[in-house]
Amino acid sequence: MPSNELDRALAREDAQTLICQVDAYDQYFISGTGDWPEEHPDHFAEVLSCFYGDDEKSFSYVVIAAARSNDAGFLGFLGATLLENVVDDPSPKLLDRLVAEACSSARFRWLLDCPYQIAFSSLAWKALKQFRKRSSDLSPYEPLPPQT
Repeated sequence: MPSNELDRALAREDAQTLICQVDAYDQYFISGTGDWPEEHPDHFAEVLSCFYGDDEKSFSYVVIAAARSNDAGFLGFLGATLLENVVDDPSPKLLDRLVAEACSSARFRWLLDCPYQIAFSSLAWKALKQFRKRSSDLSPYEPLPPQT
């Protein structure tokens, strides 16, 4: 059953673009990375640049990727980049949505282990630390939960 956040992401006007970008980036990770393919540099640049102040779009990318990808490396990358910037200083409303997503999605809880603790604002850490599985930033990651 899709989460409310996945429904919200898929209802965005640019949802199909986000899906195409996530899928292209996922395939790039699966193929072993290296140079960006000539047909996708704009997609990848848009994904990476959205964390400069667009928490809603960043959160949408993360939720869409969690629903579509089974590549732990790719999801970990998004968790350590896009999600890390979202938890840095989320609005109170966005923090409530992050907590709700963590309550409903094992995969999102796994993603919360990707940002370093220091990346979380104090309020975000207080609200989200209970969902993290790793006892410290140096602990190994749990296996990636299945998609729901």
